[in-house]
Amino acid sequence: MDLKGSQTEKKLLLAYTGESNNRNMYSLLDLIKKGCIFQRDQAVIWKCRLCGYVKADTSPPSSCPICECSRAFFEARVQEV
Repeated sequence: MDLKGSQTEKKLLLAYTGESNNRNMYSLLDLIKKGCIFQRDQAVIWKCRLCGYVKADTSPPSSCPICECSRAFFEARVQEV
């Protein structure tokens, strides 16, 4: 799928993720386009999905210091306001 996203692709993604996840899907698509899935301008909370280790930084560690899984297991946690 072209990351630039045609109107049809956007509709398919929206149908797949559901209306409630619309903003999250487009935020993720934007991060993919910019090539910064694991890099943020400001510090965020990174959480290991395997063991729950958390770290506040602009990027996650290259591997988890607790369970040693790769950076791919980390997700940026969004703080609810």
